[in-house]
Amino acid sequence: MGLKIKIYIVFLFIICFVTITKGQTKPSIDTLKVNKTTDIDIVQDSLGIKTDSSSLAKYYANKSFYDSLNAINDTIKTTVPRYILSKDSLESEVIYNAIDSSWTDLINNRIHLYGGATVEFEKIKLTAAYMVIDFKNNIIEGFEKIDSSYKVTVKPTFTDGENEFTYKEIKYNFKSKKGLVKEAITKQGEFNLVGTKTKYISGKTDSLGVKSDDEIYNKNAIITTCTHNPPHFGIRANKLKFVPNKLAVLSVAQVELARIPTPLFLPFGFFPLASGKTSGLILPSSYEYNDQLGLGFREIGYYYPINDYVDLRVTGDIYTRGSYGIRVNTSYKKKYGYNGRVSIGFSNNIRDNDKEGTKLSQKSFNINITHVQDSKAHPYRRLGGSVNIQSNRYDQRVYNTSQAALQNTYSSNFSFAHDMPGTPFQFNAEFRHSQNTQTRKMDITLPNMTLRMNTINPFKQKNSTKERWTDNIALGFNSEFRNFVQTTDTTLFTQQTLNNLQTGMANKATLSTNFRVLKYFNISPSVNYEEYWFIKKYKLTFNKDSVILDAQKVDTLGYKKPVESFESSFTAFRNLTTGISLNTQIFGTKKFSKGFIRGIRHVMKPSISFFYKPENKERYLAEVDTDGRNRFNKKQVYNILQNGPFGSLQGSEEQMAISYGITNILEAKYWSKKTRQKRSSDSLITSV
Repeated sequence: MGLKIKIYIVFLFIICFVTITKGQTKPSIDTLKVNKTTDIDIVQDSLGIKTDSSSLAKYYANKSFYDSLNAINDTIKTTVPRYILSKDSLESEVIYNAIDSSWTDLINNRIHLYGGATVEFEKIKLTAAYMVIDFKNNIIEGFEKIDSSYKVTVKPTFTDGENEFTYKEIKYNFKSKKGLVKEAITKQGEFNLVGTKTKYISGKTDSLGVKSDDEIYNKNAIITTCTHNPPHFGIRANKLKFVPNKLAVLSVAQVELARIPTPLFLPFGFFPLASGKTSGLILPSSYEYNDQLGLGFREIGYYYPINDYVDLRVTGDIYTRGSYGIRVNTSYKKKYGYNGRVSIGFSNNIRDNDKEGTKLSQKSFNINITHVQDSKAHPYRRLGGSVNIQSNRYDQRVYNTSQAALQNTYSSNFSFAHDMPGTPFQFNAEFRHSQNTQTRKMDITLPNMTLRMNTINPFKQKNSTKERWTDNIALGFNSEFRNFVQTTDTTLFTQQTLNNLQTGMANKATLSTNFRVLKYFNISPSVNYEEYWFIKKYKLTFNKDSVILDAQKVDTLGYKKPVESFESSFTAFRNLTTGISLNTQIFGTKKFSKGFIRGIRHVMKPSISFFYKPENKERYLAEVDTDGRNRFNKKQVYNILQNGPFGSLQGSEEQMAISYGITNILEAKYWSKKTRQKRSSDSLITSV
């Protein structure tokens, strides 16, 4: 019996000890539930085991697990939530500010912002002179400011990422991300979209973080390229929808000029708004009315990016009275290579002929080319320049600008150069042009090819150490081919221009050397030879029937001047000049041991030269009659090589000349007391 009592006592003692020990032990973390609204922190206990602090927070929130001292185990860091978010709360913080003042309406849960008000929510930013934030309905309203003279001083703005509006009034819902805007103005690409009433729907973001496109609906809207408010022209539609940076679609639309509807309708419209390399329509840059041409659309066309280096822009002008024009523009660029642009335009202005009552067609064109080669593109080949040709005053007829009206001269210069490495030659081909729109005259050179040779010493031995007189013989050569025509801008592409085309070739060679004779004399002979080839020659023709009569046709007053023309005939012009010069130097020196002057040096440089040029004039002259009556006829002598591709070449009579001269140079040395040494003076006398 006593043994059983002892066993019971031990058993009760064990039960009490285990119970007391368990009372001081934490419950299992796995048995706790996590509240979604609590803060979640990952913490680490003293043993290095990571646990979820939200579970611990839930556990310690229950007071039944606290000990008698209300103390928590210090080995575990916990974060107890200070607030729980409402289901109706916004996903992001709303930041607002006002420069002037603000006040809070606690009854209606509203905030009023005055003067330079700004509200930011996620990517949305609104600015206005006066704004009201309604936190109860998650709505913000913005209004513009009007001064005492009923002028808008501050224009509100609405920005959502890349989209920016200016507006009169706005109401935006933070929860649904939809907005209602009055008189919204936004710029998309080259277009300005102006809507009387606009509905804005922000794109939603899916679970993968991809945001859908924003959508904007306009009522009584106008699409235009005019930047004025209100716009001077545009296409007005009752309904307009556009996706920013992608496209704009409108219903039945009507062209509007100065807020006055025109009879021009569009059943529907589709305008690409995408930025970057995207093809699409180009809306007219302006709508204008001209008394002679009528109502017109300017710069309407299409843009097409061909590839990464070249694009194409085709635009035109259309007028109701039949006038039209078309322009093709392309730009190109290759990095470290070249860049440029090409512009070709044609215009046909149809005007009323007041004298005859018929239509008068005035056609004109222009060609504008610019090409620039990068300096690193090629070591010895170069291509570049500019071309600017127009006919029949194209700029004045097409562009209504001060520059087009005042500029009267145009010129072009486009060339190709090749240095020909390893040879003494250089090749160059170029196009030159000049014109005056007042006189209508044009001078065109196409092509002008030149082959130049650097001066060489053909008889000089490379590896020889002994100098010979033949080593100094120098040879130079230059050859040039040229096509030249003088015409007018109205007859440029006619047979007459081809008939007046002048073709020629010039060859120039020089030969010179220098050597010593009798040890002290320098002799320098030289020969210059020029030869020009022409396939046409200038000609004057007298017509005996070209009589000038008086008003009553009683007597002959005279004859008309001979008619200028060019006759097909191969003609060569040759010019030879020779010369030789002889010079030497004579030195004389006198020294003094005393006195201020300690030395005098006299240098004499005598020279004599001879020049000769044979006669080359008579063979290039011709005669023409000036009157059909023998007693009044005075024959006119003229040069058959004038007005050619190389200008007017003039021959000369036989020439020969001898010239001589002498140069004296006198120098002296004097004694300087300061430095105690001789000093040289400048030349005292120099005479020729």
